[in-house]
Amino acid sequence: MQHLHGAQEVNTLEQVNVKLARFGGHFKQSVGKTVFANYCDFEGVTSLHLIYEDENKNRVSVFVTPKNGNFDFVKDFSNDQFIGKGLSYGDAHVTVVGEDQQILEQYSQKISQNLDWEIWFLIKRHLFILLQ
Repeated sequence: MQHLHGAQEVNTLEQVNVKLARFGGHFKQSVGKTVFANYCDFEGVTSLHLIYEDENKNRVSVFVTPKNGNFDFVKDFSNDQFIGKGLSYGDAHVTVVGEDQQILEQYSQKISQNLDWEIWFLIKRHLFILLQ
């Protein structure tokens, strides 16, 4: 995975929401301590990569990808090192990846409760696609 525009530490909800706005979403409130937020190349698609850390230094990665990306969305997955949970919204997928099932579930729930999608942005995007 290649990160675009260099790594950047992000401390505020506003900074995360500025990046998330590109995908038509925003968090109503923070879902945890953000240690990283930047765009990355996720399977050939420009996506938003967020890393959250809890008070015990457990980390999860959150990937926001547009639905028009050229990769297959997987709802749940696991391998020897990581487990992941996919959440599907209007025009975007959110994939939460971590090492601990309980931590993963906690962050997935926080994200689902606090992530809103800009209806006007989604309508505008659909109109743009239709007019092409």
